[in-house]
Order: sequence, then structure tokens, then C-alpha cells
Amino acid sequence: MMEASFESESIFYQYCPDHIPKPVARVNYESDLLMWFYLCYFYDMAGEVPEPKEFVLVVVQIQKSRMDKSPNGEYGFHVPTHLSNLPNSNTWQKS
Repeated sequence: MMEASFESESIFYQYCPDHIPKPVARVNYESDLLMWFYLCYFYDMAGEVPEPKEFVLVVVQIQKSRMDKSPNGEYGFHVPTHLSNLPNSNTWQKS
């Protein structure tokens, strides 16, 4: 899950750095090699919450600008992603 978080946030940051905290690393604990954590820059997010439409437009912008940069011309992701502890199906698709 930490690999997917780091990889996806890195891509979001590449295409939209004004809206994503800069990812730094994903690292495992020395004392437990199965336990990982993810680091990114900290931003004080006090203030107003963006309108849902504004937020969705940022996500759409990132997805559209990334479509033609797929390594195989399809939509998907190179590592499994998760919603909390539930894996998402993100295998490569033609549409």
C-alpha cells in the first residue's frame, strides 16, 4: 500500500505540483521489515475546503495529461493501489 501511495502521489505531484504535497520516500522500519511508512512535505492546510467541482477538475486534468504517457497506450497503473486496505482493480485497460 505504501508503494502505491508513493508512486501515485509522485505522479500527481509531477502533473499538478500546486495541489499535491511533494512525496519524499517510502521506507520500511528497521525493526519490522514488513512495516512501511510514507513521507511527504508538510503543508498547513488550515483554510477553506475546495469546492467538489474544483477538486474533481484537478483530478481530471491530471488523468487527461497523463493518458498519452502510458507505457503501453492503455489506462491503468503499474502497481496495485488500495482504498484503505481494499485493493483496487487497476490493471491496464484499453478504455
